[in-house]
Amino acid sequence: MSALPNYNRMPGPGDLPGDNTHPNSPSYVEPAFDETEAMWSVAKSMDPDEVAEILSDLADTAGLLATLQKAPGLTSTQHHRLEMLAHHARQMGAKRDAEYRTLNGDPR
Repeated sequence: MSALPNYNRMPGPGDLPGDNTHPNSPSYVEPAFDETEAMWSVAKSMDPDEVAEILSDLADTAGLLATLQKAPGLTSTQHHRLEMLAHHARQMGAKRDAEYRTLNGDPR
């Protein structure tokens, strides 16, 4: 038996001509839009009350996210994602608190 890899294999589902959704296909077409543009479309279609509720929920999770960051066994990617979410949560909480004080006439 040879130690070299065997490249003579049957084509897989992504190798079939016409499967333009799989990167291994010769007819693969790179998507025209990325996830950021998709998220912008989702955000534009949301009701302002929905956006406010989601941002409020995010602000409320700052403490939970800080606790989750200390969990053992997290990969560096998971830790980084939690760190980013916690940062956004703290920012939203601070902005919400500042706006709350402004709306209620608190000069702080």
